[in-house]
Amino acid sequence: MNLPLLFRYTTAFLSYSRRKTILGYPPLFYSIEATNVCNFQCRYCPQGYEPYGSHQGNPSAGDLKKGRMSVSLFESMLRQIAELRPVSRVYLTGTGEPLLHPELEEFVSLSNRYGFVPSFSSNGSLFSQKRSRSLLDSGRFLLTVDFSPNKSIYEDYRCGGNWETVYANLKNLLTLKRESGGDYPKVEIRDMSTIAMNSVKEKERSLSDLREMFVDLPVERYSQLKAHRWTGNIDKDIRAAKANNGSYKLCTHPWSIFVVAWNGDVVACCRDLECQYVVGRVDGRESIMEIWNGEKMQTLRKALAAKRPEDISICKGCDRPLTGGSVARSKSQMIRAIFWDKIASRQ
Repeated sequence: MNLPLLFRYTTAFLSYSRRKTILGYPPLFYSIEATNVCNFQCRYCPQGYEPYGSHQGNPSAGDLKKGRMSVSLFESMLRQIAELRPVSRVYLTGTGEPLLHPELEEFVSLSNRYGFVPSFSSNGSLFSQKRSRSLLDSGRFLLTVDFSPNKSIYEDYRCGGNWETVYANLKNLLTLKRESGGDYPKVEIRDMSTIAMNSVKEKERSLSDLREMFVDLPVERYSQLKAHRWTGNIDKDIRAAKANNGSYKLCTHPWSIFVVAWNGDVVACCRDLECQYVVGRVDGRESIMEIWNGEKMQTLRKALAAKRPEDISICKGCDRPLTGGSVARSKSQMIRAIFWDKIASRQ
């Protein structure tokens, strides 16, 4: 058990429960976008809509600049984060496909050097034999890939993806891990078929089929994708997860996660993929804690605590208040999160 991290989770949980707007603790999670470029246009991701962001009532977002974070900016972020330990997790995923960053291996290596095991999601299309070996050699990391045992569902929703290619890539990566004899990468395969299914039995059967596809390979964890409409900009046909009673659920993101876009802009939410609500910049003029408790973050927390998400541009169309899901919904879930996240921290 990571006691310092458990204490920080508890502090965050209490601050969230008491609706505090100025927080006396640093963020639990850091989401650092390696790149916002992607080679897929999935129906359940804003990347699937062009011009990117204009459907959100923000035409200028269609001209959102694409790029990738520099290694120097990333390392400067790691230095600051390292001073604020303990940290639950550092993510390298934002809007784009991390493997499209040619220096992703350096990001992994630097994270390890600063004492973190980074986590990122990938569509799995770029795990060639050469790239897989390169990433495994770069250091320890956690990987999540959305996949499906159903080829037609996969290719319908993962626009640009080839089922056979991704399946072969995943088996290859996992085989290399097994042959290396190491514990990393820790791989989670998430069944995205659930966004096209209604019945619980159907979803359970799909997850069982997915497990069978990798039965002899070292997969750390299997899970099911819970669809949401991000900040309101996703296909309305997507079946979003529902809260048990449909009541308003206070979003935990402003109390838990610090999000940095590839260009150094800090936004209030990891779902603000169009950088509409910028709260600061990691350019050295403000510290993480100054941004974390800055005026715009306080304004957002006050609005959500007052059940007025419509007061914030990125929150008014988001379905999260009605779908639940958080790192701090309950004490039992908070403790379970500690057990899973402890492998991502070397405090």
